[in-house]
Amino acid sequence: MRRKVIAGIAVLILVLAAGIFWASQQQKREISEEALVFEGDGKAQHLVDLVIQGEDRVLYMGQILLKDSSPTMEDVLLTLNQQEQGMEIVLDGEGALQGINGMGDHWTVEIDNREIEEKDMGRIPVEDWQGITLRYSSEL
Repeated sequence: MRRKVIAGIAVLILVLAAGIFWASQQQKREISEEALVFEGDGKAQHLVDLVIQGEDRVLYMGQILLKDSSPTMEDVLLTLNQQEQGMEIVLDGEGALQGINGMGDHWTVEIDNREIEEKDMGRIPVEDWQGITLRYSSEL
């Protein structure tokens, strides 16, 4: 009986230690000085990492801080487009990605390594700490 109590306490201590470690790692994430900022309604902050991958090289990699309660991919892309980062992002009238830096509409959108089927960037919500990748392929 005593062994079970000691084992239970040990498991509880391990779970608490893992939780404390996880929480401390979550708080260490810092906003880069080079992070681009989207000023929305200011009710919440969402920090995302964005990578734009051309066919043979990375075109952009950085953080975007979205100060909005319900940011979307359109907010991410327009923020990058307006910040003079050498990126020309074109969306059509329906919010679909038509091209980046003259490369046509052969882009896939991935959030946390999952391809997104929705084409209207204004309908794709983004959340805090997500990794977003725009990947170009001329074979699409």
